[in-house]
Amino acid sequence: MKKFENIMIVSDLDGTFFSSSTEVVPRNVEWIRYFIENGGLFTFATGRVAAHLTTRIPKACDYVNFPAVTCNGMVLFDIATGKEVEEHFSDVDKIIETVEFFRDRYPSLGYRGHTREGVIYFQPDNPYIKRERETSRMPMKFLPFEEWGNEKLYKLTLRADGDTLEKVKRELEEAFPSVYTISLSWVDLLETQPYGISKASMLADIKANFLREGREIKLYAVGDYENDIEMLSMADVAVCPANAIDSVKRICDLCLCDNDTGVIADLIEYLDRN
Repeated sequence: MKKFENIMIVSDLDGTFFSSSTEVVPRNVEWIRYFIENGGLFTFATGRVAAHLTTRIPKACDYVNFPAVTCNGMVLFDIATGKEVEEHFSDVDKIIETVEFFRDRYPSLGYRGHTREGVIYFQPDNPYIKRERETSRMPMKFLPFEEWGNEKLYKLTLRADGDTLEKVKRELEEAFPSVYTISLSWVDLLETQPYGISKASMLADIKANFLREGREIKLYAVGDYENDIEMLSMADVAVCPANAIDSVKRICDLCLCDNDTGVIADLIEYLDRN
């Protein structure tokens, strides 16, 4: 039996696997390869769509040996084959209703729809959307809002300042009860996907599938922000980087180095010693 057999590490991307400048940390890759060579399973659980994941990490298939949970649990994506293993879609009519509900209340809100191909938007002059178009490497496409009803959307995300998003979050919960799973993935980014679907729900299904096949996996989940809390709570061992928010640190079993130093490498080193 290999050293890390029956151990799976699932890592968030932003603020966790990626550095503060959204780059791959070489130390992480070195230790992940060692982990896989010795029987371990490694993959990602991210809010990003698969198209963005493969754009940002073109060599991920060299060291990811299990399908990735993308779009906050809406999709299980096989990086090696470039195909969706499992996927869920939102109710587009409900997304349209949600946007219409908030447009007049909060004119500063930026809206993004997530598809297989990337992100769609209808507000080219919204400061948050404009900044992303200018600086982000994710695939983005302008699509008039009147045409969104023809799209197959995984989820809707909302962008604004932190105070505005806290208000929007409360109003979403009141106006659309049991419609969305809602969480912040950054101070200015609010995630919404169908109620009950999350990184945690997809990972729970993965663990259950292993059990049905007669194999029990010990799951180490690594994350840093609010949209990771449910995933961390269901993991066998919850791990966070030193830069994680306080609410995440409080529920974690291990708090290791920051994302710039290489928290995944730190975790594998820890497993190697114990």
